[in-house]
Amino acid sequence: MIYILHFKRQNLIYTLPAEVATTDIARLRGLMGTNPGSVPGMLLVPCKAVHMFHMRYPLVISYLSRDGTVFHQEVLYPWQIGNTYKEAHAVLEIPLDLPSPEIGDVLLLSFCNNP
Repeated sequence: MIYILHFKRQNLIYTLPAEVATTDIARLRGLMGTNPGSVPGMLLVPCKAVHMFHMRYPLVISYLSRDGTVFHQEVLYPWQIGNTYKEAHAVLEIPLDLPSPEIGDVLLLSFCNNP
C-alpha cells in the first residue's frame, strides 16, 4: 500500500511516496532485496533500529518520535547495522540519492488512492 509522506521545511512542504510496514515480517524485510528506484521509501512502524543485511544500495535512515519529528539521522551502507533509539516510534528508510527529511522536520502521512 502506498502512502504519501509530507514534511515541512522552511515554509515549504515536500512530498514523498512511501510504503508503510506495520507487520513484523514487513518491518524485518524493509527494503531488503529491492533495487534502487523501485520503492521511493519505506516507513517502519513501530521501529527503534534497522539493519542493512542483503541491501544493494545505501539509505538515509530517519528516526522519528511519536509525533513524527525526525530526531536523528544516519546514512547506512549495505551490511551495516544502525543505532538503536529507545525513544524512536518509527524509522523512515529512503535511498541516499532521493530527497529526505532533515532533523527537526515533522512528517505527516496520508493515503494515496492511486496505485
